[in-house]
Amino acid sequence: MAVEKYTKKYVLEKSLEFIEDYHPSTISELIAFLPFSKITFYRKIQVSSKEYEIIAEKLEAQKLKVANSAKLKLLKSNNPTALISIIKIYGSDEDR
Repeated sequence: MAVEKYTKKYVLEKSLEFIEDYHPSTISELIAFLPFSKITFYRKIQVSSKEYEIIAEKLEAQKLKVANSAKLKLLKSNNPTALISIIKIYGSDEDR
């Protein structure tokens, strides 16, 4: 019997770790950073699962953190054009 290389727990832990390290804004972007394939991700983390929900919530929280940081920089900046782009990418619908 073969030993399973990627468990659901491993995929979840790596996903959460990479969200913190690389600040992806979408699941697709996150998967691009991960050390396993998109197929492996979706085999282990079903879209309707609690693990998927945890990852989605962490991505959303990370996006809000980045947007809030950008807003703070925007208030202190003399050149807001670049920071507006960050808000458009990471900000909520209200921010945009």
